[in-house]
Amino acid sequence: MAAAKITYDAAGEDVVCPNVTQNIVVVSTPLEEHAKNYVRIKQIKVGEKVYNVNAYYSAGDGYCKGVIRNVDREITEKELNTMIVHSGNPTAMQAKRIKDTGSVVIVFEGYEVPNHVKFGGVLLKCYLYRRQVDVCYICAKVGHRADVCPTPEKKTCRGCGVENPTDSHECKAKCKLCGKGHPTGDRTCKQRYQTPFIVRQRRRERIEESRRERQLPGRFEDFPRIEERGDQRRSHGSTHRSESAGPRSQSGSRPGHLPPQTTWAQKAGGVKTQQVSGGSPTWQPGSEELKQMREENSLLKEMVLTLKEEIGTLRKALEATSKSAPVAMETSAGPVGRKRKAVGDVTVSDKDGFESFRETMEKSLSEITNILQQLRVDVGELKKQSADHGKRLRALEARTDEVQVVTPQEKGRTPHLPSPQSKAGADGNAKFGSENGGAK
Repeated sequence: MAAAKITYDAAGEDVVCPNVTQNIVVVSTPLEEHAKNYVRIKQIKVGEKVYNVNAYYSAGDGYCKGVIRNVDREITEKELNTMIVHSGNPTAMQAKRIKDTGSVVIVFEGYEVPNHVKFGGVLLKCYLYRRQVDVCYICAKVGHRADVCPTPEKKTCRGCGVENPTDSHECKAKCKLCGKGHPTGDRTCKQRYQTPFIVRQRRRERIEESRRERQLPGRFEDFPRIEERGDQRRSHGSTHRSESAGPRSQSGSRPGHLPPQTTWAQKAGGVKTQQVSGGSPTWQPGSEELKQMREENSLLKEMVLTLKEEIGTLRKALEATSKSAPVAMETSAGPVGRKRKAVGDVTVSDKDGFESFRETMEKSLSEITNILQQLRVDVGELKKQSADHGKRLRALEARTDEVQVVTPQEKGRTPHLPSPQSKAGADGNAKFGSENGGAK
């Protein structure tokens, strides 16, 4: 606080956090004026010893970084901010050159780096910023740079780890990052760049999305089966592809979801992602609906059989009634005598019974006709739904047959989200490390 000329009472909301691994001190403050004072610090005093330091602003949460290349080295840092931080780049917050190179790091608000940046009046391609793992070239430890090494007098070989090595010592190099036979943090090391927070966050989101897709109702068994010949043809094709694809042949059945597609961030960071050929669709008909349709179909079949039996019984009853109908008697030409009741004559009560029976039969036939019509409609709907499901299954299987194995090549870039400290201005930060070592 004394180096920044800020009293302890005024710095009540400021937070000072020493980082022993990187040998730096991180200061977080909500006041822009305090942040400017911290950045002006050139020396700090610890005990009776004075250390030279280099303080700079650091982005906090909610920010990411991009890089533009081949920028004229004669342009000053003030001119860089004027040409980049303007209304043409609404999310750009600050620009800073990487040492004396032609690459410029730009801090963007949010978690998305634009594809292009308006540099003055020119559009330049903006790449994702990849933070390199800090490796000390003096003590060979991972986590800090050589300019802030706490033990500059203790030199260690980056390859084999021998302390105070001579020029003629036998070195069997082994990288501490990847374990291969090269010095730690060598340019050929594929693990020398950190995986940014934004990439890890997107991976977690894809995993959660895949889990939600697995929990969707419906399975492959719920789809109607198509012709066996097409299944055999597809099985031969999948066997041929599995032999050429290698590890993909370990899966004997299609998984329950389609794997997530390779994003630009994965391609940029060299993350190898393998997609398997095949997979179930994200939409599937519910098994409960099919089960209900099958139950209704079985009930309708039972009703039809029952109605057929009743119709047969009614027909037999009608035939028996027609056989027992009265027959007209022949009369002689003689005088008409007293009429006698014939044995086969039909009484009035019998006629009423026949009329009521006929009405009952007509009603029953009408009901049977209506039920049969409804059955035809239901059966038509079932056939239509089954055909629709079959078409969808064929389209999905044709789509899954076209999926190929995709292994993205390493593009040498990964999006980076800086360490979680607040931004200068709204929440200004300052980092400073020792130049000649020893400060914490």
